[in-house]
Amino acid sequence: MLRGSKQKERSEKLQRGPGGGPLECGAPVSMKNTAAVKNRFWTLLIRREGRFLPEFGSFVRGEAIVKMSEFRLKGVRRIDLKIIASDPDLSAIAKDVEALNDA
Repeated sequence: MLRGSKQKERSEKLQRGPGGGPLECGAPVSMKNTAAVKNRFWTLLIRREGRFLPEFGSFVRGEAIVKMSEFRLKGVRRIDLKIIASDPDLSAIAKDVEALNDA
């Protein structure tokens, strides 16, 4: 059991944020810096005639995985399916798909 100054020191550490500053009240610690994190957009790609093409997109990765599973059940081979993460704008998705196809 911690006593005296050690207990006070531990209590102060728990009240500080990751950068050493005070924690804000309200939201859990894991949600403190979500405004600084960009939303990822998950795109399911299917290989057709040797090139990957976007088939489905969502901000929720699990939805893309479910859609991939549906294609697998329809007989599409796993090697012909990919999920990529990118910025949500179309130009970023197109750039990432082009980079994948050129690799």
